[in-house]
Amino acid sequence: MPGLYARESRSVSKMAHLRFFPQAVVGGSGAYLTADDGRQLLDFSASWGAASLGHSHPAIREAVGRALSDQAGASYLSSANEACVLLAEKLLSLVPEHARGRVWFGHSGSDANETVARIVVAATGRPRILAFHGAYHGGTIGSMGVSGHPAQQGSRAEGLTLVPYPNSYAAGSPRLRGTPRSPTSSGSSRLTCRRKRSQRSSSSRSSRTAACWCRRTGSSRRWKRSAAGTAF
Repeated sequence: MPGLYARESRSVSKMAHLRFFPQAVVGGSGAYLTADDGRQLLDFSASWGAASLGHSHPAIREAVGRALSDQAGASYLSSANEACVLLAEKLLSLVPEHARGRVWFGHSGSDANETVARIVVAATGRPRILAFHGAYHGGTIGSMGVSGHPAQQGSRAEGLTLVPYPNSYAAGSPRLRGTPRSPTSSGSSRLTCRRKRSQRSSSSRSSRTAACWCRRTGSSRRWKRSAAGTAF
């Protein structure tokens, strides 16, 4: 199917695109996608988590077939939906009793993140949220408001504070610039040990730093893994 990118550019809006490299796919099975030129591509991201059980999983195909063979509507917006209730009951059975509440079903990661941001602020009374520079949390107004992606600069929420992502391998990192001018054998060993200890503890340090920031500023703390890191 040559020219899939060109055909897409003539028919599909780019508003929802988040592209990092050219890729055009026509199918998939298991952990692999089939490119338009016939190559088999290992899908490390599971299509952003939407295919976490694999592409064309037999159990999913069977469940979808059962649902469509006797479809109880297409929404739970205006009526109780048995399939929706069964899923909610199953999810609640998997969490500890003290954490059980009720399940909210959304349409995508964007409205899920937007809803989380609103609920956390409403529940805690703290209007501020921390997110990493570069973090992408979705394409709706609310999810863009708590994102740090450079393409979404004009829509930041008033209570959002962006902090650097603790990446010791990023270009210009002080840890990479601080090499000795005339390293001795023992000096190099000490530097290597310090770097290893620093790398092992960077995750816990970032967690403690975020917690301290939240206590000082009265921010709501939440965790969300994204393409650019974790948001609080």
